Amino acid sequence: NENAANKLLLIVPDGKNATDIAKKGEAAMKLRLIELAKGVFQKVKEAGGSFNTDMAFKQVEDLMEFQWIVVPLGESYGLARSEAERLLAAVKNTKAWGQPTWGSFQRKSSLDGVRESVLPESDFDAYRNTDVANKALLADDLYDKFRVRPTERLCGVGLLKRWGQEVEGGDSKPKFHSSGHVAAQHALSVPGFSQKLAEWSQNNLSNAERKRCQTSDGHIDGGILFDEIMDDILPDGLQRKEAIESLAELKKSCGLPDAPTPYYAILHADGDSMGKVLDAGAQVGAEQHRKISQALDRFSKGVESIVKRHRGTKVYSGGDDVLAMLPLHTALVCARELAEDYSTKMQQFKTHNDKSSTLSVGLAIVHFQDDLADALNLARRAEKAAK
Repeated sequence: NENAANKLLLIVPDGKNATDIAKKGEAAMKLRLIELAKGVFQKVKEAGGSFNTDMAFKQVEDLMEFQWIVVPLGESYGLARSEAERLLAAVKNTKAWGQPTWGSFQRKSSLDGVRESVLPESDFDAYRNTDVANKALLADDLYDKFRVRPTERLCGVGLLKRWGQEVEGGDSKPKFHSSGHVAAQHALSVPGFSQKLAEWSQNNLSNAERKRCQTSDGHIDGGILFDEIMDDILPDGLQRKEAIESLAELKKSCGLPDAPTPYYAILHADGDSMGKVLDAGAQVGAEQHRKISQALDRFSKGVESIVKRHRGTKVYSGGDDVLAMLPLHTALVCARELAEDYSTKMQQFKTHNDKSSTLSVGLAIVHFQDDLADALNLARRAEKAAK
């Protein structure tokens, strides 16, 4: 379930060993992650990609944390839950952090800058050092093997994300739209422009070049409207210049500026007083607590349709936590609709002071090429300010 929250609360029936269940759950999570990685890495190798497999597996193994505690249920579900929350917080706060086993002097992944790249620099050196006539072929080769553009690097986790959907049998394109595509939505919403852009791509890009700038729904990624992205798509300087000029004519014919705004909004939302609502529900009993969880699940499942309606892309939604990317012209309206939908679904559940949980939403306006970690931190600060 892609909308699942990251915390589970279980009542273990008599005769079952809660510790064994927790350990089996942790083992199953790790096994599933490694199975996914094995399938992805094998797919990369079949495509001709050679990379640091050992480091990639270590990075994937280090990705997820699984922490658990067990408390006796006793006479009161509410008291047992409070004790469980207290002990789980203590476990998290006293975790001993070890040295990563995958550190190296390689370039960092261009996705988040956290882990080192596992891709061979020799492939990128070959692209940089070849003549213009061969750059397009080598750019295609990098994409076919690793799903990267010449300026990108991926760690093991990045490879898992880029290839995971193909291995699982889904669409071969990335599920999430690029930040450039989201920023370009105001231009793409102009009637008829998307169709003309598709026709332009047929006339100006090869099949391989179109493949490198296609969205999950088969359209041309709006990021191509920015010259910075065109540098990666068309390494040939003359071809790129001609393509940019013809694209400028297309935009002008549709009444668009030479370049759309390069900014978009990161939306981060979180429920207010959710802990107090859960505490009050838990005091009533496990069934009331379950009803609150079901209401949060209904809200979470509806997030994607709201975000899509406002031409954005959902990154995740689990419980009362939401992260999405939106174009500037729809971000505020989308934020309000999410908050209203949340209030509608949660209004029947109260704190001890008879208050319902509401949704605080933070919006950060960022450049589509800004570091995503910095953009996320800004959105989280905005959400805290909203609270």
